[in-house]
Parts: sequence; structure tokens; C-alpha cells
Amino acid sequence: MNDCDKALELDPANVRALYRKACAYKILSNDSLYRLTLKHLLKIQPNNQIILSEYFSSQHQQIPRQMRRLRANNLTDTTSITPSTSVEIKNSQSSKENNLSYEELEQIRTKKFLPFSVDTRYQFSQQLTTLKSDDIKGACSLILRLPAKGLFKIVTNASVKLIETIVNACRTMIYAEARYKQTHDLSTSSFSYITFSFNILIELTTIPRLDSTLLMIDQPCRESLDDLLAYSSSVSTIINDVSKLERLRQPNNS
Repeated sequence: MNDCDKALELDPANVRALYRKACAYKILSNDSLYRLTLKHLLKIQPNNQIILSEYFSSQHQQIPRQMRRLRANNLTDTTSITPSTSVEIKNSQSSKENNLSYEELEQIRTKKFLPFSVDTRYQFSQQLTTLKSDDIKGACSLILRLPAKGLFKIVTNASVKLIETIVNACRTMIYAEARYKQTHDLSTSSFSYITFSFNILIELTTIPRLDSTLLMIDQPCRESLDDLLAYSSSVSTIINDVSKLERLRQPNNS
């Protein structure tokens, strides 16, 4: 019995477990069970934009306009796919403090900072070490200077600080773009922070000692990473090598 089945045995209405089960059916190309699970999820959370998007996409339809809704404190409703109300509240409070807008990210990205390279990996290490945990703007600025390929040439080993900084920055950037496109009713943006963030997460899987270090990250980071992995299935068409993200999932200890 896997983790999803265990969770559903204890709570048949566990949204996170049901969503992961739907994602599994999608990967297995079991379209009927995929749609059936999404339909069941919508009975529990009828306004969840991620579930609505996947359900109507599976029917080759657009979400009816009256069903679209912006949730200002969620990762396009991915953070509402949580096991308890207390987590929803905690995530909501955190996002109020840490969120950046798409426009703010563009100001950071377009500053004339040279990207990190093999020659500047010591500089990256020093800036990462001195970065404060609550400095989300500094984290995004640091991560946006990383290369789309070859992260292992700059970072020799995974560290808790590296993983948590990447996850928190990527979550902020993905949310900012999703909110920006939803607010302006856009299908694309001038720069895709969603694509960039998932490419960085894929690059993270190339770093030595990743598996053991993932076991040491704090619980809020683990939950944010799980939410990003769940969200990745809804944007898999714009991500290369999406299967590599599986390495970032929490190990099954059963």
C-alpha cells in the first residue's frame, strides 16, 4: 500500500492524496480514472483552479469564465491541496509576507548582474551562505543568476540552505507568474518564471548528495516542494525532462 492509499484509507476526502492519485493515473495514461478522480476532487473543492484546469483540459474544454477565481494567497490553488486547514492558514500567512509580484521579479531579472559561472562559484557560495532566510527578494535575485544548464559545475554538493533557497524562490516566482497571467487573462508572459523555476528544480537533481540532504530540509520547505511537484503535472507540456523531478519526491518509507 502506497502513501496515497494509506492517507485515503484514513480520510477518503484527503485532497492532497486524491490529487496525487489523479496525477498517477495521468502518468499511466488511464484517462477514465484520471477524469473520475478529478471529478471526485471537484465535489470536495469545486473552486480549486488547479483541479478545474486539469479536469476541463482533460475534456478539451476551457474553464467556464464564471468558475475562474484568483486566490491571492495560494499558488494558483496548489497550496490549498493540503492535508489540514492549519497548513492552509500557515501558507496563507507566509505568502502575504514573502510574495513578490511579476513586475518586481522583472525589475530583479533585468538588472545588469552577470550570471554565475564556474569562475564565480565561490562568489555564489558566499552569497548563499550570507543570505538571510526571510530575504525572498535576495533569494530570487540569487537563483535568477543561475544557469539553465550545468548547475553541478557551480555547486559541488547539495546543502540544506541551497535546497530551501531554490524551493522558496521557485515557489515565489511560479506563483507570481501564475497570478500575473490570471489577473491579466494571459496565456503567456514575456518571461516564463514557471519554465525557469522548473528547469532549476530539474538542475537541482544533478547535484551530488541530494538524496540525503532532502531528508534534512524543514517541513515548510518539504510541503512547498511537494506542492510544486504536484503543480508540475499541470504544466508538464512546457517543461523538459519533467520525469527527473521524481527524484525530489519524499522517499516512500513503507
